[in-house]
Amino acid sequence: MNFFKKSLIVMSLAAASFLVFAQSQDPAQILKQIQEEYAAKVKEARDAGKAINTAELFADRKAKAQAAVKDVDPMHVEPAQGYAWAQLFQMAGEDHNACMAAERFLTSGPTSAAKYAAQQLMLSSCNNLGEAENVLNLLLAMKPESYPQKQSLALGAINLYSDTVNGKLGLEKALRVFDRADELLDNMEPETDQQKQSLESYKAASATGRAELLYSADKKKEANAVLDRAIAKATPKSAGERNLKSAKTRMNLIGATAPTLDFERGYGTFSSLANLKGKVVIIDFFAHWCGPCKAAFPDMRQMYSDLKDQGLEIVGVTRYYGYYAQENAKERDMPKDTEFAKMSDFIAEFKLPWPIIYGDASNFDAYGITGIPTTIVIGRDGTVHKLHVGYSAASFKAFRQEIEELLKVK
Repeated sequence: MNFFKKSLIVMSLAAASFLVFAQSQDPAQILKQIQEEYAAKVKEARDAGKAINTAELFADRKAKAQAAVKDVDPMHVEPAQGYAWAQLFQMAGEDHNACMAAERFLTSGPTSAAKYAAQQLMLSSCNNLGEAENVLNLLLAMKPESYPQKQSLALGAINLYSDTVNGKLGLEKALRVFDRADELLDNMEPETDQQKQSLESYKAASATGRAELLYSADKKKEANAVLDRAIAKATPKSAGERNLKSAKTRMNLIGATAPTLDFERGYGTFSSLANLKGKVVIIDFFAHWCGPCKAAFPDMRQMYSDLKDQGLEIVGVTRYYGYYAQENAKERDMPKDTEFAKMSDFIAEFKLPWPIIYGDASNFDAYGITGIPTTIVIGRDGTVHKLHVGYSAASFKAFRQEIEELLKVK
């Protein structure tokens, strides 16, 4: 045997030995240690009164998980240890390997609870990978037993998995996701008044999500019918009914003339939306206490500075909340004049160059606002072009591109 062949054999044996060593570790112990170290650092920061740097802690936890799974083959771990390895792979950001390790675990004959936990991990990882077919198959196959399990799976279907399936597999299969969510919700048996109220809100969210899918597929009539049926079943004046009616308002705003903004006073120069016709207008519904609203301001400011000369206008809309920062936060009885005066400090702090107007809740109702920040985009013709809820740096890039395209329309 020549030297080269001998070297290959030695290297192969060494690699195999290392693999056996890596996979001979107890993943449950590694997982426990990483979690305990993470919890200890959180406690240390809290005890010291310091801000918790979650990004740094997550990065540290991820690095430790990556070191733990390095050279571990998910297809050859001990089946009984597969779920612990799967959790480490997922923590390390290796969703594909996490799925394989979890699938290996399922061959070990786990209890129904352990099986469900492994399937839940697989569902999350498949969704992260955009594997829509696997997401749908898992969602339909899983059998949650407890109230929390049914709740979690239904909300995941409504808020996460429907988007993945719709994006990759289309409307028909996305509607099956909502069928599954409704089936889960219908089989939940609330025991407390709070659970009953929450369940009604979940059902409203499912109907809203289904209607939005239909609306985005140019099936406006069907979308309105979904909401009307849900409104008819909802408890009068409940949060669920309010959310459904707001959803219908929002959905039917697109392409319609923007409702007027009623206000009693404000900062900056604003008289009416009618006087801004010919401009592209963004109505920014916000509050002084809203973290995501504040996070959006730098991007909004830059966009406004860059595009104002091209015809962009922004109007901030808020209302009275009875407190400001920590002042009157418990009592919520701050006089309107005092709260309004505080807004000048807020405007200065966040360097807001556009007008801010104050009114009652009627503006929020007119636009179906149930969460902030919500931005309403109005075209030059005075009709509502789109509604955008929430803020993230990634989504704002696409939002700004859409504004730039809209400004090109004369």
